[in-house]
Amino acid sequence: MEIPIVDAQGNEVERRELNATVFAAEVKPHLLHEVVTMQLANR
Repeated sequence: MEIPIVDAQGNEVERRELNATVFAAEVKPHLLHEVVTMQLANR
């Protein structure tokens, strides 16, 4: 999995390879909701 790295103006400056084992995991909406709710409650 490769992603672009951009500068403050939005111009691509390089590309980086990410470990697919970590970054291509399935998104679990219920877990994401719990984490966001917890973070907002702790503000």
